[in-house]
Amino acid sequence: MNPFREQLHPGESVEVDVTISRTVAEWVQLVDDVNPNGTRIAKRAAVLQVNYKGPRDADVDEVQRIVVSGSLLMPVEGAEGDRRPHHHPFEDQTFGVDMPTVERTYWRSRKANEKFDSVLPEQ
Repeated sequence: MNPFREQLHPGESVEVDVTISRTVAEWVQLVDDVNPNGTRIAKRAAVLQVNYKGPRDADVDEVQRIVVSGSLLMPVEGAEGDRRPHHHPFEDQTFGVDMPTVERTYWRSRKANEKFDSVLPEQ
C-alpha cells in the first residue's frame, strides 16, 4: 500500500477517506478467537498513522496511530459458520477504533539535532 502524503500549511486542513479491504475469510479471522468467558477477541485490522512536523527549527513532531480492530461480521447464533453484518448499536461489538498513544518529539533545534529531554526531572 502506498502511503498518502499531503503537505499542509498552518490553518489548512484536508479530509481523507480510508477504505480497509479484506476478504470475508480475513474479516471472520479477525474475531474467530474467544476468551474463556465467551467474549470474542478482536484482532488488529489496520493501523493508520498521522504525522505532524512543525515547520520551524525549534518545533514539535507528533505521531498519532489510529488502531482499527475487529470485524463488522458477527457470527449467527445457532448457525455454525454463518456470519451477518453487525448493525445493532446495543449488541456487543467486536469492531473498534482507538488512539492508544501520541508520540511527541520537542526540538530545541532540528538543524543541530538537539531535542528537549522527554523525561521529567525527579523532584
